[in-house]
Amino acid sequence: MNETFYYASNDAMFERIFGDEHDIEPLIFFLQAVLDLSPKDYTKINLVDPILALEYPEDKHGILDVRMRTVSGKEIDIEIQLNNVAEARKHADCYLILISNSVPSRKSESYRGNYRLRNSKTGSELSLIEIVTLELSKLPQDSDGTALWDWLRFVGAKRQEELEMLAEKNPQVGKAVAKLVELNADERARMIADSLERARANP
Repeated sequence: MNETFYYASNDAMFERIFGDEHDIEPLIFFLQAVLDLSPKDYTKINLVDPILALEYPEDKHGILDVRMRTVSGKEIDIEIQLNNVAEARKHADCYLILISNSVPSRKSESYRGNYRLRNSKTGSELSLIEIVTLELSKLPQDSDGTALWDWLRFVGAKRQEELEMLAEKNPQVGKAVAKLVELNADERARMIADSLERARANP
């Protein structure tokens, strides 16, 4: 019997692909596809409290999956919430990238949304804080020609054939696919991924 293959939608796999302080290329490529920041911001990335110490579901406090700081001091939080989006972090220091299957109360056909805090009385924006929502359920089946589509298909992939297609189409995503395959060959990484899958199935 073939062993279960754990995909990037598993928190343990997601964190080890995008939160590895020794290999930050996948994180940089992903952020370049999501955010409109200067390339200089990516010349030196510092991960804040890397999550690689995660061992079992009870160790996870449901706050952040990956948190980083750019050269200019911008702080970026990436949260993946495929089950209960209501548990997502309610604020970010600068950017919060929320990857989910759906975002409540958002009437839009687009899979990407950008939000800023606004004063309800004056209408003025707090421009230092931005929330980017990425809804996997609204991602079109066919590519829209963007790198962001490739990355979100990677995060939401459920078949290894799809991963192979993405790796061939986009070399940057291909590096993340290779890392995911390596993690699936690692017994400890698989054990942690399995424990998180069980916790998700039995909240």
